[in-house]
Amino acid sequence: MGEEEEEQQQLMATEAADAGEVLLSQSAATDFTTPTRPPRAPVHAQLRHQQLLQRLQQEAEEDAAGAEDDEGADDGFDLGSQPTPRAPNQQQHGSSLRPPRAAWGPSKPAVSQGPTQTYSQGIAQSLQYRLRYDEPGYLARPRTVHDRVWHDRTWLPPLLTAVMDTPEFQRLRGLKQLGCVELVYPGASNTRFEHSLGVAHLAGEYMKHLMDLQHTAELEREQDPERRYMMPDPADKITWRDKMCVMLAGLVHDLGHGPFSHMFELFLNSVRAREAQEQGRTDYQRFDHEDISSKMLDELLRKNNIKLSTYHLDDDHDLPFVKLLMKGLDPYEPWPEKEVGRPETKRYLLDIVANKRNGIDVDKLDYFVRDNLSVFGQPASNVPINRIMRCSRPIPATQEIGFESKMAHTILELFTLRANLHAHVYQHHTVKLLERMICDVLEEASDHLLIKGRDDRPVKLKDTVDDMVAYSRVGDWILKHIEGSPQKEFAKAAQILDRIRRRDLYLMVSSPVTLEGEAKRKTQIQIEEEIKGQAIPSKLLQEAPNWQQDLVVVRVYIDYGARDRNKNAINPLERVKFFNPKMPDTLYKGFKIDVEKHLSKLVLPKSWSEVTVYVYTRNRVSFKAIKSAYVGWKESTLQRREAMPCEGRFNHSPMKTPGVLLTAPVEPEDTSNLPIAEDDEDEVIPGAKRKLSSLDGEDEEVGPLSKRAT
Repeated sequence: MGEEEEEQQQLMATEAADAGEVLLSQSAATDFTTPTRPPRAPVHAQLRHQQLLQRLQQEAEEDAAGAEDDEGADDGFDLGSQPTPRAPNQQQHGSSLRPPRAAWGPSKPAVSQGPTQTYSQGIAQSLQYRLRYDEPGYLARPRTVHDRVWHDRTWLPPLLTAVMDTPEFQRLRGLKQLGCVELVYPGASNTRFEHSLGVAHLAGEYMKHLMDLQHTAELEREQDPERRYMMPDPADKITWRDKMCVMLAGLVHDLGHGPFSHMFELFLNSVRAREAQEQGRTDYQRFDHEDISSKMLDELLRKNNIKLSTYHLDDDHDLPFVKLLMKGLDPYEPWPEKEVGRPETKRYLLDIVANKRNGIDVDKLDYFVRDNLSVFGQPASNVPINRIMRCSRPIPATQEIGFESKMAHTILELFTLRANLHAHVYQHHTVKLLERMICDVLEEASDHLLIKGRDDRPVKLKDTVDDMVAYSRVGDWILKHIEGSPQKEFAKAAQILDRIRRRDLYLMVSSPVTLEGEAKRKTQIQIEEEIKGQAIPSKLLQEAPNWQQDLVVVRVYIDYGARDRNKNAINPLERVKFFNPKMPDTLYKGFKIDVEKHLSKLVLPKSWSEVTVYVYTRNRVSFKAIKSAYVGWKESTLQRREAMPCEGRFNHSPMKTPGVLLTAPVEPEDTSNLPIAEDDEDEVIPGAKRKLSSLDGEDEEVGPLSKRAT
């Protein structure tokens, strides 16, 4: 082989390695090695690549014409023995997360391939894929992201990468997933950004499982076409477009969250309720982050010029389908076939990201594990996420996802984990109090905190939900801005923030009370009005004439995530369809299990919901007046048997669930931050400690013990 030919082949091998390919030569005279991949070629190198591509394509045509006469040439290799060149970052064939090659970019002239591909053809093909990424305006690169929860290199296709690399999505890095929980559990600092990536990953894995079931069903249908329970029909097959839509919905389902996540909803709804009351109206439009997520997605695609058609999706049908996947659909609502461009037989796909039927979806599966890891240092090991997904399949008769009957106890443990996370983390009494204090901060600063909106016009914080440009700029940073601003209008809000920093929280006036029966339906506003309507001694009224403004009522509602049509809490297993793989009829129709017969009474709670009322005072001056009104209201509710005394101020096990509890059930250090004032009716015994039974059977000291508690 001459020096010129050897130099030319070495140049070709270097270009192929630069595209991320592993090309081996079968030539005995030349031994090519794969060098370390250099940085991505700059844009100005495209012309050189295109010229080389044209030359190689011309050589490939000449090689193909003379392939029959020159089968033993040194520059040929057998596709059966050598790896086929692949696009950058694309793994071996068989990975269901990888799209077909048609989805990698706009179609280009393909090099015809027979049973044998020449060396020049292989390099030309690899350069085609390389140019698809280097050309401006073409598809974004796919990306792999390491996830600390799923311990995997999560693969994101080009469409998800394009959406992720936008300011609207990157703002999720500045939003705490758990809001104020970080002020109680210091490790709870995970963000909405990582949660969204985790949900997209689980959505892809779930779709992979369903597509595997689909492939198996097709093989079995060929053997017995009359077996109706085998899913799906050929016309209802899950397509690659369906999978991309589900993964995209998992990625962007939380775009509508505001600062401190759900606390921002509490703030806006509180402001709107007060404004409606001032205007004499009884109803108002409640803020829902799911609706804002759809608006934010439209703003993201428009502002960043992202066209779904560029990624081989349909803008007219796939975008409405993604929005429907994000929000979910009530089982009683009709299927919008014209809007989403899919038959109702694919309705079960809505159960993956936002399940409105039974609440088992990848969104909850991710944050159950992720939040438990952040708060307690280890994931919830008592809930096998992968097993739950693998033991599920669509039920064709009702078009919902069902589970194997043997998973009933495991699913109940999943809902038990949810209830305990709400009791110990999400709605911990200190967390709820801190949320109210931060709401007071935002209410004081809302009219003076301006955000730059569309066309650079200033927008008030409470009005940002009507301007997606302004809303995309708000985040948890607003508290730092209020705290460090020299504006006099922020002085009162800054004082409340200073109290939070010093742990000078609002005082609890007396022990909480648990509502019973129909009293559970009372709203927080109704309870607050009833307490304000209580008569108090004139002496206390003179000491604190503004005690009603200092009253803070916190209503904590906890259930197992399942309610009937009348909004009554029920056993969550009543809404789950099950099947038995050994009974073919159940694969098609599914069935509901008899909880009393199928599960032991040892794992069932005494109640499926609990409502606890806490009352605080913003100002110590109003403590006695608020306590007098609250005690009067509490005694009247107890007499009417609408409530019962709460057993302890620390809600360790609110519904007395004997089932699976949290992995690391340790009360945070600061559970004593809600002191009862010294003039409370419960005299504090110096040096004594209240003992509560911990979840592992041992006693732990958590705070001062009163005489009445003894």
